[in-house]
Amino acid sequence: MNYGFFFDYNNETIRLPVNPEKFSITIEQEGTEKTVVGLGAINIIGDVKLQTIKFDAEFPCREQSYITTKNQFRGPYFYLDKFKKYMEDKNPIRFVLTRDYQEAKDLNNISILVTIESLDVNEDALEEGDLKISFSLLEYKPYTSKTVDITIEQKVHIIKENAPVRQNPTPATSSDTQTRTYTVVKGDCLWNIAKRFYGSGNQYMKIYNANKDKIKKPALIYPGQVFVIP
Repeated sequence: MNYGFFFDYNNETIRLPVNPEKFSITIEQEGTEKTVVGLGAINIIGDVKLQTIKFDAEFPCREQSYITTKNQFRGPYFYLDKFKKYMEDKNPIRFVLTRDYQEAKDLNNISILVTIESLDVNEDALEEGDLKISFSLLEYKPYTSKTVDITIEQKVHIIKENAPVRQNPTPATSSDTQTRTYTVVKGDCLWNIAKRFYGSGNQYMKIYNANKDKIKKPALIYPGQVFVIP
């Protein structure tokens, strides 16, 4: 059975010179315990947490017969400097674990984005400069933030001093009421816009009916369109 432990960052791949004797991958699911009258304790199932990977690796200061990087030997501080730079750059890196045994051909490789959560570095004086580093890696999932531009137009009515006051004002017309508009951004749909303004996505037909001149179909809206929100 042959293992390979690799880190890939900025088009550079480095392999650990000595394979760890063992490693652990932790996969957990969030759960909230509640007490329900008549049932007692129940578990409300949540999302799966980010994976954690932990292992200890040896970095010899001299080339040994058992290293995996033959003809490409590097001292331990070459690797330590690399790992510290990964952390300082505050960017995810790709961790790859290869396993070439036939019994687990469907599970041979692990390739995920991670961040290095911690490095525990130990140097034994008896080993004459060899380093032993404990790794704690945390899975990284890419994400993006969205910005929403909301434009609200208001009409201000000014009553002039000494102007006659009506005793029985007539009801306000639609032109006298506040007009709301919304500019569509990437990722929007009428359901989400309706939920934002009315508290329920089921109200999306209100927006569609008020903007039929701009919307061919409720499912076809585009960034940059400005809709009247009735």
